[in-house]
Amino acid sequence: RMANFGWAHPSVSDALEPAFPIAKQFSDENALGSILWGLWVHYQTRTNFPRAWEWLGELDEVARENPETDLPLINDMSVGCQYFWEAQHQRALAHTDHLKTIYVIERHAGIAASINHDPLVFAQHWAGSLADWIIGRPERSVERLEEAVELARQIGHPFNCAFAMTAGVTSLLYIGRGEDVLAYTDEVQQIVNDEALGPFAQNVLVNQWRGPAHIFIGQFEDGYPLIKQGNEFWNMAGGRICNAMFQSWIALGAQGLGQSGEASELIDYTIAHCRKSGDCYMEPECVRLKGEIGLAGGGLNHDEAQRMFREAIAIAQTHGAKSWELRAAMSLAKILKAKDQRKEAIGCLEPILMSFEEGFGTADLLE
Repeated sequence: RMANFGWAHPSVSDALEPAFPIAKQFSDENALGSILWGLWVHYQTRTNFPRAWEWLGELDEVARENPETDLPLINDMSVGCQYFWEAQHQRALAHTDHLKTIYVIERHAGIAASINHDPLVFAQHWAGSLADWIIGRPERSVERLEEAVELARQIGHPFNCAFAMTAGVTSLLYIGRGEDVLAYTDEVQQIVNDEALGPFAQNVLVNQWRGPAHIFIGQFEDGYPLIKQGNEFWNMAGGRICNAMFQSWIALGAQGLGQSGEASELIDYTIAHCRKSGDCYMEPECVRLKGEIGLAGGGLNHDEAQRMFREAIAIAQTHGAKSWELRAAMSLAKILKAKDQRKEAIGCLEPILMSFEEGFGTADLLE
């Protein structure tokens, strides 16, 4: 059901919630893993985080009771990802790094057959590669995503591979490697066609990552309709997680096509989504984009945009999100420079720039 209709589809909880007490009664560890993972991913995808944490509590309990089974790996994968959505990046990475110490491919590769995801491949995406990029480790981010793609290819599960080469390579967009993301989506398109993975994989994976890859390299006419179509399917299927990221990409596409009104409305939505749902890892970037889009479209003057950039910096600092902070500081420095406040521009940019220890060949740091 999840592979065909998406993690958020009502049929997922309708099937799995009645199954949980039966599996628990019979101490069926294999069934418990897939059931509890399915219930967590269902509710977190709908951004019902209180219910997601309830199921994570159940998963943690059975994982502790059965340390020699697959349950601890599924638990680390799920808890780490939940922390990532909530912008607790160091906690997210701790779970992923612990999972790496207990993962053995010969023993655990079969998990993908029951939940459509390999735990280590999945964890290395959000709670690994993207988390590393956000906290200011772009080189480690790329290492993680390449490790995850290679592992997915070794395992060979089609949906797991498709996920690894779309969602799993998100940080490449921000690093300035949109062409590489396009190459990955070409490969995923072939998998979707060959394996008949259906409209969910086509829209939510291929279109929703191929679109922004075009947008990030300036091909707005190609990218905008793809990401918009993919996100419409995602929302139709009940998906809400990551909507701040997806719709920020649509906003960039709209802005590139001169549709400043739509871009501004979308960015307002993304900020509200982050603050209402708790799916807030994108909040600093969305606030920054509100300043950039408002400034470009005439909706904000320099002083108003400057306030948005300072707010984005403050939020990023709270999250420990160096890469988002750098982007916001760059936006602020450009305004200060335009106002002939060069000393202030250097002062806002230098501390965050000097805090980076790697990634000096990536797009933001080069700029």
